Amino acid sequence: MQINSATLKTFAIAFALSYLTAGIGAGLTELGPWYFSLKHPEWKPPDPYFGVIWSTIFTLCAISGALAWQSAQGPNDKKRIILLFATNAFLNILWSAIYFKLQRPDYAVFEVVFLWLSILFLIMGLWRINKKGSSVTDTLLGMGQHCHCLECGHCEAQRPLLTSKLTSFVIKNQGNITILSDCT
Repeated sequence: MQINSATLKTFAIAFALSYLTAGIGAGLTELGPWYFSLKHPEWKPPDPYFGVIWSTIFTLCAISGALAWQSAQGPNDKKRIILLFATNAFLNILWSAIYFKLQRPDYAVFEVVFLWLSILFLIMGLWRINKKGSSVTDTLLGMGQHCHCLECGHCEAQRPLLTSKLTSFVIKNQGNITILSDCT
């Protein structure tokens, strides 16, 4: 790959869009009393590590996108790249909104399945355009899977709390059967 002004512009745009997505997600992330009151799995990395982890993830997204864009053979390839990354960015932001703003790790476990699938579609969709860009995205799949396991661990740790809320709800509603969503 030759480094020229077009290449630098492509990488600058890819990094700007990737970090914009990260910034919106970070803006939705509140590590306040609610988050610290959660029971965390013993194997959860310390909170300060997440800045490094997410910076790495979004850097890899930018590199992957820029490599694919450089290899795009026409407008259809470029539309595919935009659609794949826009879907993934939307789902990343949605996850932060669900987990932190709505304070629903149980719903976030469900949403992360779609986020994980968007990473899989990125890998498959970029493979034909740029194998290196697709391979960079492979790393995201592993990181995404780790995040999903961490969410499940959060839900599992909250199970007694969720069970007591469910019991309280059923008693208050005089035994009427209501289907509730939680991590069970």
